[in-house]
Amino acid sequence: MAARKEILSDLSSKIADGNIREAYRTFEELPVVDQIAVSISPGVGDALAAYEIGEFGSRAKTNIEDKDYLGAAGNVGLSALSGISLIPLFRFLRGARGVTKSATKLADAPPPQKPPTREPAQLAPPKITEPQLPKVEPFQPKGIQDIGYNTTQPSIQLSSKARKWVNGLHPQSPGKKVQELAPEEWVKRLVDAGIPKGELRLLRILDEANEINPKFLNETAGSKTISRGFLDDYMARSQRDAIQMRGVPKTDLESPDTRFANEDLQKTQNQALYFVRGSGEYRGKADHYRDNIYPDGTEANKSYVFDGTGVSDPRARYNLAYGFDDSSEYIKSKGINKAFNEIDLKEGDQIESIFRVQSDFQGEVADTYLPRQIREFNETKNFISNIDNLQLRNINNARVSYAQEMNSMLGGSSTQAGMFARNLKPDFVDAFVKGETDKLKKILGDDLYKVFTDKELANRIPGKFFTPNDGFIDTGYERAVSFTEVIDDIFRNDTSMKSPGRLINRIFGDKSAIKPDKQLSKIVKELGGKEEVAPVIEEIFKRREAIEKIKTKILGKSANARGGFVDPAQQKVILKKLKDYNKQVDLVNKAVADGVAVDIDKIAASLDEDVLRFGIDKLDITPKDIEKITGKPFTESLDKSPNEIFNMTSGPLGGYQKYFNAGPRVEDRVKAYFDDIASEGTTMMELAGGVKALKKAISVNAKDFGMKIDPYFDGGSSKYMKLPVRARVLQAAKSGRDGIHIGPKQAQTEGSPERIVQQYSSGEKEIQKILDELIPNRANQKGMISKVSGTDTEYDGTYLKFTDELKKAIEEQGIDAFKLGGPVEIDRMLADL
Repeated sequence: MAARKEILSDLSSKIADGNIREAYRTFEELPVVDQIAVSISPGVGDALAAYEIGEFGSRAKTNIEDKDYLGAAGNVGLSALSGISLIPLFRFLRGARGVTKSATKLADAPPPQKPPTREPAQLAPPKITEPQLPKVEPFQPKGIQDIGYNTTQPSIQLSSKARKWVNGLHPQSPGKKVQELAPEEWVKRLVDAGIPKGELRLLRILDEANEINPKFLNETAGSKTISRGFLDDYMARSQRDAIQMRGVPKTDLESPDTRFANEDLQKTQNQALYFVRGSGEYRGKADHYRDNIYPDGTEANKSYVFDGTGVSDPRARYNLAYGFDDSSEYIKSKGINKAFNEIDLKEGDQIESIFRVQSDFQGEVADTYLPRQIREFNETKNFISNIDNLQLRNINNARVSYAQEMNSMLGGSSTQAGMFARNLKPDFVDAFVKGETDKLKKILGDDLYKVFTDKELANRIPGKFFTPNDGFIDTGYERAVSFTEVIDDIFRNDTSMKSPGRLINRIFGDKSAIKPDKQLSKIVKELGGKEEVAPVIEEIFKRREAIEKIKTKILGKSANARGGFVDPAQQKVILKKLKDYNKQVDLVNKAVADGVAVDIDKIAASLDEDVLRFGIDKLDITPKDIEKITGKPFTESLDKSPNEIFNMTSGPLGGYQKYFNAGPRVEDRVKAYFDDIASEGTTMMELAGGVKALKKAISVNAKDFGMKIDPYFDGGSSKYMKLPVRARVLQAAKSGRDGIHIGPKQAQTEGSPERIVQQYSSGEKEIQKILDELIPNRANQKGMISKVSGTDTEYDGTYLKFTDELKKAIEEQGIDAFKLGGPVEIDRMLADL
């Protein structure tokens, strides 16, 4: 490695010779410590910083055609789609000195001087040799009771399919010999085993684009492999506070006196709120339970979904209503009696009924985000149509390429440009902004790319065909229009015009039973007859056909397909911003670890702006990051001792131990405490001894694109019925009920919107899915499940009877928080066959 003096000399020579680009490339290849040293040196540092401003600007430009028509790619409208510049960072590393115009040439800069001595903003503690890692012991699998989600309800520990897989309790669990794998291989195996991606998102294994979560990448950074135990520990930590079920006090029940289809349910009703990390906290509208706040500060209104349940004796109510009735109502009741007999439902059986399942989270998506998406998608479609229409109506527009028009479209106001970009395919927008010609050609294809960048249309169609003609007023137009506009309108609106030849024959009477319009015949004769007109018609047809194909390749998913949520493909592009942000964080933290004088407070202030600008909503730092910076165990950098953390109470005046649910081990509670302070919404974390470190970004909330998808999102909407149904089945079984029921009658009685009533059918299907997981062979489910439908009574719905066999299966297997999926579901279907 060259000495720093030699590095500065080499860079100075290159700058003096005018080879600033080469000097900057050399600078980019230097180790981070040398980069920082160069950046704070007068003259050389100034010259490189000045060049950097232009370099980052040029990288944002596009060179598709003439290397100038996409110059607006760096404008404010597209700024949210391009990377984060490192300029503010290097400027702060250089003492926050401004860059002058004279810095572009070394001759204009002051002669090299020794950097002024400054009191460092902070110095890292001396580096300590890391202790030797202990021998990795074989992973000790945990039992079903130890891998559930702590829902805050001790009896309702919903199980984790992911942790079942790790702990050998899943049909596709890896063998005991599999102890260490690369992080990405663990993720691949989890997905291949059919572990629901929603749960993997909740456990921070995957992100919203279903790629490896930035937090998981941060935790495993620098490790070629991780152990099975590490993976299980990471999941266990991620489970904490992931799913919560909280009861509603009797005094705070929502509409407890509403009309009930079954009065017994009203008398025994209780309500619960379900909180799922990554859902309710993103809501903006207050609705149900808006005034309720739990003692720990949790807002009831931020719940993901809520429900109500009550207990009744369906067989007794049925006998009372229909037992001595031989009228038509009795005829209708035969379906009820048959369903009850299928599961041997007797008088005295206590059945828990689920009702009033509703998600204000999904409601806000449907009522707020989806209408906005529909409006913006339609506006984008109309604007794109206006672009291609104008090219065939106005000769000035015909001299401009589609790509140039697209650049103008994306280069308008930040609000308008952002709207357009959100409704185009993210891969196209990304390639267009960066000027990546090869990627654009791959997206469009070579032929369509030529049309996309074509500026010669006005040269191929003579100007007279673009000239407005009053004669077309007599053919139905209200104004004078050009021949090109008329022909384009025909091709756009008449689906029978599958080829230019068909229209040519119709206009000139060749091989057509339809006589041409006299006025049109007169106009085409004035334009030069068939010899001149036919080629123009063919040119317009080819242009229109190509443009329609281009539109299908660049227009994004429809609003209805997105359902008010951020499209995962868009989320993938959005999350790329995190990588640029985190590069800055790594650079600064490395400098801190190496003892470089860094004004970290100013850098953090600059990054705060990026956090707001890019919608970064979660930041985090790992124990490994802390240990790299300080050179000692992360526990020594905390503001509390392990003993203090172990005994922390839930409130300032006492209460239960705050981290009791993290487990009885001190190290688990310390990790839980660290996770809490590491995920606080600040860009910087201050450690013991005054050392400061920057946190990495792990999540983006791009609310302009739609609502962020939740863990139960699937197929364009949130399947919010799954969680309460699964929790209530487990609760009913644990509390000694004889069975559980869910049906739509109470929602219909309350006059709920149809979209809510329809959700109850998915709730009934969820009960069947739960049973399939516990008793995979449908033949063995006899006597456990039945259905009443079409009676329009309180009895409609699906019933699950807790037989001894089913109760045993629940005790041994638990009930998972997420449904089965992938290969597991296929295996069950094959077993049925």
